[in-house]
Amino acid sequence: MQVMLMRDASRLNSKSSFTLEPWSPEHQRQGQARVRHQQLTTASNLSRKPLSPVILSLRSIALCNRSHLPARLAPHNMANPGGPAPAPHMISRPKRAPTGDEEATAILRLGEFQQVPALNLSEARTIINAVTTRRRNIKQKVSESETLLKTQEYLELFARFKQQEHVTAVEQLLTTRTELERFERSQLGSLCPDTAEEAKTLVPSLEGKISDDDLQELLDEMMKLRNFVQ
Repeated sequence: MQVMLMRDASRLNSKSSFTLEPWSPEHQRQGQARVRHQQLTTASNLSRKPLSPVILSLRSIALCNRSHLPARLAPHNMANPGGPAPAPHMISRPKRAPTGDEEATAILRLGEFQQVPALNLSEARTIINAVTTRRRNIKQKVSESETLLKTQEYLELFARFKQQEHVTAVEQLLTTRTELERFERSQLGSLCPDTAEEAKTLVPSLEGKISDDDLQELLDEMMKLRNFVQ
């Protein structure tokens, strides 16, 4: 028994004694090879697994929206990697370039608005108030922006005719003067000048289109409606 114990002790001492070998470049290459093998094995296993619906949907969204990204987030030009990124998708309507030919002086040039119906201030007030009142009556939300409120305030202050029947009468009276442009008729309905001379000063394009007598007669009829309103 004593001999066996001594033999086991000597065997234990021989196993517990070891030496550290220095780290060599060969050991480093072997370690890197093992790490690379583990990475390839993991990637191979993942590639055989089906993608989740979330990942698939995210990839689909990314592919569909790639052309709609802003310029700073858009992908690079794959056909020409060194070239600029593709232009972003345009989501707003392009603005019309100003023509520069609009002029309301002695020569009336209105460009694209030449044949567009023009409203005088009283007509504009009547229409805007009617639309907003109707929307409130049907309990439709009315967006009372600052622009709308200021416009209504301006029209309430400067519209010469407030009653619907008077607005209609002035419009019918001006419509009879077919020699005048729609813009000129709307200007007369908004400004309501007292004399033909004043009217041609405020609206210079009237010169040569209507005689002073006819113009004065028209203004006098409008004056009667104004006095009736007052």
